[in-house]
Amino acid sequence: MLNPVDVSFQLAYRAALPAAPTGLPSSVAAQVSYDASNHQMIFSGAMTDDQWASLISWAGSDPAKLLAVQNLYQMRWAQGTEVAAATAATPPTITGEMPTILAALRISADDLNAIRVATNLVDAQPPATAQTPLNLANLSQFCRFAILAQSLGWAITDLISLISLAGINPFQLAATNPITDQTAQFVQAAQTVLASRFSVAQLNFIYRAISNPAAGVGPLEANVDLLAMSIQTGLQKIEAANAFVPDPSGKLLRQKLGVILGSADLTAAMDLISGSAVYTSSLSALPAGVTFTGTLANLISYDSANQLLKFNGPMTDTVKAQLLLLSNDAAYQAAVNNLYQQPRGVLSGDLTFLNQADALTQLINSPSPNVGDRYTFVLQILLAYLENTQSQSLVEQSLSQALSLDSPTISLLLAGDPGSASPALLGSERDATQAAIVDFLDVRDGGLLATYFSDTNLTVPTGTKIDPTVNIGASGETVTNPGGVRWVGKVLPQFSESYIFYVSANDGVRLWINDQLVIDQWLNQALSTRTSASLNLNAGQLYDVRLDYYNASATATAVLGWSSKSTSNNVNVSIPQTALFPANTFTTLFRL
Repeated sequence: MLNPVDVSFQLAYRAALPAAPTGLPSSVAAQVSYDASNHQMIFSGAMTDDQWASLISWAGSDPAKLLAVQNLYQMRWAQGTEVAAATAATPPTITGEMPTILAALRISADDLNAIRVATNLVDAQPPATAQTPLNLANLSQFCRFAILAQSLGWAITDLISLISLAGINPFQLAATNPITDQTAQFVQAAQTVLASRFSVAQLNFIYRAISNPAAGVGPLEANVDLLAMSIQTGLQKIEAANAFVPDPSGKLLRQKLGVILGSADLTAAMDLISGSAVYTSSLSALPAGVTFTGTLANLISYDSANQLLKFNGPMTDTVKAQLLLLSNDAAYQAAVNNLYQQPRGVLSGDLTFLNQADALTQLINSPSPNVGDRYTFVLQILLAYLENTQSQSLVEQSLSQALSLDSPTISLLLAGDPGSASPALLGSERDATQAAIVDFLDVRDGGLLATYFSDTNLTVPTGTKIDPTVNIGASGETVTNPGGVRWVGKVLPQFSESYIFYVSANDGVRLWINDQLVIDQWLNQALSTRTSASLNLNAGQLYDVRLDYYNASATATAVLGWSSKSTSNNVNVSIPQTALFPANTFTTLFRL
């Protein structure tokens, strides 16, 4: 490998020599040079026996020359040893020498590309033209992966995955003896993994959310897309069914309460809200001297025939205090307290979706004289509650069916168990402080997952949220200077035809559609519209979209648009929220 016939791989070996060599034999003159600044004699390529004999004769009895020739002949490494061609005016590149690298290492192009990604030795993205150079350091990295994989009988892609899974770098020298301890630890850990019942592909999917449908691991992306679209449609129907409309008669409120309450509880709840309830409590006789006068006479009465104390509507704290002052009789006081507690029992038992303190104020202690206001108060909160619970139920049922998992397990994974106060086992991809269920609820309205940064390299995140559309500017979101945003998700074309994508922005933008870089202008520039080539898209099929943008100007602007014949008569229009799906929904689907 170190010295194949191809001159691109010949190493320039170095050996210390105090002074520049003169009078060299003609057989080596073309391969010998001298580095005066480092006082090193340089020999390109492997020295033959005949060349060694000639140089030994040339060195005579000079110990410095003899030692230099011996070191060069034995190809000993010295500071500065490098691929000879790497120092040329036009040095070779990895991409340019791929056929030779593949032949020398006996690996495939896919293997080499996987190593390049793992070692960050990929070429610069267009329009930049820089290619990764071919030098000793880079070749050595390729050799390490190839030799270790071949020695252990593993595929290179499995080796790369196992390094990530084990969290051990086998190529890093240990801080203490033996210096190969990291390598030994890695091999031991990897062999343990390979001896288990799990394949590397399965472990990649379990721990790294990397699917490989070709190996039977993980869902097909098309199936995941269909599931996400189905969940979105269901969530939108639930939202529409729970949209608020004025309800002065309470008919809609009664209908919606009937979703969560039985007949008797429904009647009790509606009577409390309307103020028409009559609460009763057993009392064998009204204590002597107790009479209800003034405003109390309109609220409370005693039915001697049925031995019942009756109260019209919910009892306030003030009225309760007034009634208790009328007599110390234990039976009477118990009856009053019972009348006081009954409507509160309805609140705590049947109207649990309400904030209890607010409900006490709005429905009991200080109710609006207008019953329609009370209906509105309860209905607005109830509709939000129904939308939330029904949406969560839809998501859980959809995933339970798709993944063949029981609903309680799905619920525990996504939302936790309120009964035992167990938190969700999975956190949200958008917000780690929330449960994973929010990633599915995010898909209802559409939009893209947006991560905001405080630098132009997009390395210092400041927050993540769902942006309905890409609309940075005076009427939309703002970006700091310096700063940037990365939007990720999927886009859904309505028609099967040719589309063009547009980014109207200042400074740097890069747009990928289905992992294809279609716009790449990562540089400071004035506000302008950048255009992709024409792309053929299919109606109803989701396409991955990623847009990177940085701002280095006083005013930030970024708008993502598209055009097609049927969508906009080939005129650039902003991509609507309804055509965008946030990435966190799909990431969490794959995690499940």
